[in-house]
Amino acid sequence: MVTDKDKCISCGVCMLNCPKKAITIKQDDFGNEYPEIDNDKCIDCGICKKNCYINKFKKNDDDYVQKFFAAVTKNNDILCNSSSGGIFSTLAIGILNNGGYVCGCSLYYDNKKINIKHILIDNPKDINKLQGSKYVQSNIIEVLPLIKEKLNDGKTVLFSGTPCQVAALKSYLKKDYDHLYTIDIVCHGAPNQKIFLDYIKYVEDKYNAKITNVVFRDKKYGWAVFGSLSGYYLKNHKAFQKSFSPYESSYYYFFKNGYMYRPNCYKCQFACLNRPGDLTIGDYWGIEQYHQSFYNKKGNSCLIINTLKGENLIKSRKDDFNFIETRSEYILKDNSQLRHPTPEPLENYKIMQEYSLKGYKTVEKNFLKIYGKINVFKRKLKNVIKKFLKK
Repeated sequence: MVTDKDKCISCGVCMLNCPKKAITIKQDDFGNEYPEIDNDKCIDCGICKKNCYINKFKKNDDDYVQKFFAAVTKNNDILCNSSSGGIFSTLAIGILNNGGYVCGCSLYYDNKKINIKHILIDNPKDINKLQGSKYVQSNIIEVLPLIKEKLNDGKTVLFSGTPCQVAALKSYLKKDYDHLYTIDIVCHGAPNQKIFLDYIKYVEDKYNAKITNVVFRDKKYGWAVFGSLSGYYLKNHKAFQKSFSPYESSYYYFFKNGYMYRPNCYKCQFACLNRPGDLTIGDYWGIEQYHQSFYNKKGNSCLIINTLKGENLIKSRKDDFNFIETRSEYILKDNSQLRHPTPEPLENYKIMQEYSLKGYKTVEKNFLKIYGKINVFKRKLKNVIKKFLKK
């Protein structure tokens, strides 16, 4: 088990493996979750340390030479409802149609609150539950035993998550499965759920409303970084949807600029081309500079094939994509997270301290005071971009 905050990802593998149930997950003052050991129950068996992803991670197929592609699904509905080029959803549909299971992050409204966690689905009609980027940490603790159960039953499983979550899954399983396919995403870093939910509560109080859905990458204005909040007003229950950009939402702004991540994100060992997944996917920013004729205004994905298993999975669905081989340096140029972890901003600790002591409302005021004036021009620019994208 790792108790170093620069390494722990709060995957829960230590807790799930503890034979004495001596480990629980607790929040610190900033809302980040970490394992806590009950010394009265602990027998010092070392199982938690032995099975921590930090101690078990190993590089994929040493003899396999990575392949780099730009890729876009041929399914327009999938493309329009995906953040990038629809690679994950297209592969997922193939797995589901053949009796397999798919696991990914779901952000959904249930029991009068928003939930963010990985879920397992077996019906293609449920793929919408997993589509789209979620810029907040997802809980994987509950789903790990379910994945293991399906794999032991001989079922094919496709898992998608951040690279550290893929590494945690493999650590929990303790062995390789030929019928497990893993996709890691190009990840900036992840704020914890408490910060995100406190932000939602702030917006709800501000508008006297209930937020029932958050889309971080709404393609209403095309492939860009605009998001949307939807829900209903409490006074008259009238439905609403509000678009936002990183220059209008404090949470989105701080996320996009590297603030409020978990401490381990700033030291991420996976922010390189040594990836734990069979496949790596993300936005192919800057693609128009290198492959103008391939560029799709509805979304473009970079695809890195890391293993022979990943290559075979892509080949099984090759007729469902448009592909073009590309160069690694093209993908890395505008995806710095494949070169190094996101640097921690100098002001980050101050903002987190303020949040811890005074709540999210004070963080929002700080955002408006410090960044509001700076971003007046950017907000105006956003409106110009929207008009341009509508053409």
